[in-house]
Amino acid sequence: MLIISSGSGWLCSLDALEALNLGESVGVLKLGTLWPLPKRFIEKQMMRTTKVLVVEEVDPFVENQIRVMVSESETLKGVRIHGKLSGHLNYYGEITPDLVTKALSKILNRDYQARDPGMKRKCVRSIPSLLSGLSPGVLAVLIGLLFLF
Repeated sequence: MLIISSGSGWLCSLDALEALNLGESVGVLKLGTLWPLPKRFIEKQMMRTTKVLVVEEVDPFVENQIRVMVSESETLKGVRIHGKLSGHLNYYGEITPDLVTKALSKILNRDYQARDPGMKRKCVRSIPSLLSGLSPGVLAVLIGLLFLF
């Protein structure tokens, strides 16, 4: 199994892997550049698996591109793509660790139990240490947003 993610989808994916204790059995490919999409690199990674979950915010741009890649490739014919278009992730709304955990559970036939709603607040409050490289103005806005939830 391979998770292809970008942006905040990467952190949500890592959290989901930890929650399901999947560690070494699922690979995570974090894309930093979406256009042009690094097709050869992605294809090389997808050759190692038969299941791919695409985790991305907003529209399923990367998922669409990967579906086209699979349909045009002889070497990727057996790869199944999961994500927003397959219904494993919500087409609208934000991506959360819990949604990614639920999608992985469904794809891998694992038991899934939703987390306590208070867990989101605990996770969000631990993010500032990850944001230390941001400018003070941006950091202040983000910290202010944390208290709205």
